Amino acid sequence: TTTNRLTPLKKSMQVDLCEVGYFLKQTEDQESLTLWRRDSPVLDENLEEGGQAYELVRGVSALEIAYQGPDGQETDSWDTTVDDQEKQVLPVLIRIQLTLQDDQGKNHVFMTAVHPRLAQRSEQ
Repeated sequence: TTTNRLTPLKKSMQVDLCEVGYFLKQTEDQESLTLWRRDSPVLDENLEEGGQAYELVRGVSALEIAYQGPDGQETDSWDTTVDDQEKQVLPVLIRIQLTLQDDQGKNHVFMTAVHPRLAQRSEQ
């Protein structure tokens, strides 16, 4: 979820919190992948449907996401489920690496890292 909406609704009673998802989709010619962003004002259990999808970039040859927990360990997946005994913990760092291939077949790598504001750092 985020408070950064791509399509703010005027005269709406909705809050600015929205569900956001990113996904890769094969191009029609099956030659490459396209990165999409899905934005939904409805927060629900279904993270793959609803809202509006926007094409961001074509020519994706790789997308890598790594998560760092409060303990400093890095992993390529993050468990978002919680039970009654555990409180949900966000990763303290999310590293994203996107590789795009141009028309000449050359790869271009873009990297960034995000620190979720609500993440809890471990006490040491």
